[in-house]
Amino acid sequence: MRHRIHRAFSLVEVSIVLVIVSCLAAVVIPAMLDSSHGRLIAARERLSADVMAAQAWSLANPTEPAVLTIGTQGYTLVRGDQGTVVTFGPGGFEEAMNVHVAIAGVTSGVLTFNHYGALAVAPGSAAPIVELSIPGAPDRLELEIAPTTGGMSERWYASP
Repeated sequence: MRHRIHRAFSLVEVSIVLVIVSCLAAVVIPAMLDSSHGRLIAARERLSADVMAAQAWSLANPTEPAVLTIGTQGYTLVRGDQGTVVTFGPGGFEEAMNVHVAIAGVTSGVLTFNHYGALAVAPGSAAPIVELSIPGAPDRLELEIAPTTGGMSERWYASP
């Protein structure tokens, strides 16, 4: 009489495979989804870095202050007489592709920094608010730029 040997996976082997598959899914699934939230975070970080660069330039070069011009297609940062040194929008900064930039509180969309690194605005003026959004995505981010310090506070909104 011949005995057949049945081979099966042990509970430990199955558990190890499930852990590996779960780890891979945790990495791969978010990368496959459209990460509009991540693009807004990337845009926020870039804008914050550019505002700090404009402040530093204006402090170091008080006779040639930096100017940040915000339009519907993004923004440009000009440092003194050097011309445009940073462009955020089509043709630049792929991490925040399709991020729409808007500004409120400044009529011309131009933020000029003074020799102290603060925004050159009239005393008592409202703080400019930069809105970052992605058309068709539920998230929206508003960044309020403090006129005296250039520091930014943020508010996240989600469409219903």
